[in-house]
Amino acid sequence: MKTDELELTIPRTLNDVRGALQQSLQRVRAKSIETLDFGSDPLAAPTEAADIQLVVSGQGLVGGAWGIQIFVVADDAECDVLLIALGDDAFTRIVKSGLRYSYSLSKSIQIRNTIAAHLH
Repeated sequence: MKTDELELTIPRTLNDVRGALQQSLQRVRAKSIETLDFGSDPLAAPTEAADIQLVVSGQGLVGGAWGIQIFVVADDAECDVLLIALGDDAFTRIVKSGLRYSYSLSKSIQIRNTIAAHLH
């Protein structure tokens, strides 16, 4: 799976960022919103525990799904946000029963950028 990361520092409280994320995910019509659970796998766990750890996804109109991982770490007056767009490589997209059931990295980046703009 390919990824594209975007890091932001937002001068808002955790509750403000949480509310903005909820509105933004409704706006982009996220079909699935799940908490990331790294379980007991130390290799999969992030180096710093995040206050919000989500994976969200949706379906494009023409084909190809999008997916984004969201990590938010809050301080007193600001939040560090990491948005990771997810996508399958071209070969995987062809092999996976066509484009309809694969993640489009370009669509994921587009949705990720929409979420980032809404958070500011």
